[in-house]
Amino acid sequence: MLDLHALVNATGSATLVDISIAANIPANDGQSAAGVPIAPGAILKGWGFKSLAAGVAIEEAQLISQDQIDPINGEHWVGGASSVLLCTYFDAYLPFIRGKRALYYAQDTAADIAGFTIDKYPTPGGADVKTFGQRIILPQVFGGALTANVWGTQIVAPANMIPAGKYALLGAYVHSMTDGAIIRFVHADFQGKKPGFPVMDPTKAVARAVIPMGCSVFNMYGMQFMALGDIPVFNCTVQGTGLSIEMLDMVADTPQVNLHLVQLA
Repeated sequence: MLDLHALVNATGSATLVDISIAANIPANDGQSAAGVPIAPGAILKGWGFKSLAAGVAIEEAQLISQDQIDPINGEHWVGGASSVLLCTYFDAYLPFIRGKRALYYAQDTAADIAGFTIDKYPTPGGADVKTFGQRIILPQVFGGALTANVWGTQIVAPANMIPAGKYALLGAYVHSMTDGAIIRFVHADFQGKKPGFPVMDPTKAVARAVIPMGCSVFNMYGMQFMALGDIPVFNCTVQGTGLSIEMLDMVADTPQVNLHLVQLA
């Protein structure tokens, strides 16, 4: 099972700086220590940053951990002064053993920025792609505008309830954003984990222009969990889906989320 957590620096930095401090844990995030997984057995699957809109580009991104082969240099991406990227994502395979994982960044202009980590836990219950049945695109609009730099929550409550059963969540199509955000999902069947991913709004030209080329999470739009290799599964009853959406944005957008589901049973 995947688990996403974020850190937010509301002032930003034009020089390389570590975002992994307690003061940067956003409201409602759920992590107790910045840069440390919430439970034992975590393997870092991916990490990156989401910068403010309006051309505040990410020029550098770095991950440093005592668990890395090279804990001095870590993983260090340099986009340089010509970078226009508003979002970065890097695949990883880093089992957590000790210490914190420090996320460093630099922007062309100091402004709001969020760093995120996606951990994978050895939790059973993922979907077998060979069992996929009928697919469903289920829309859900947030009931109100998000508060910048705070995790907002929306219960998935379709006007016409989908049939009770077991569903796999392949990913999501997300629109009505200035450019992009970070999204994750909550359900009792996820055993306290919150699987999620960064997302850019492909209906916006500015977002299309700054999507990292060759990145599986962005290239497989609507099937992000398939790209991440871990598909969350949940049970839906006649009383409701039991599923909630959480989103973290740098601006007060009111997102439109279309869930891509497959009925398993």
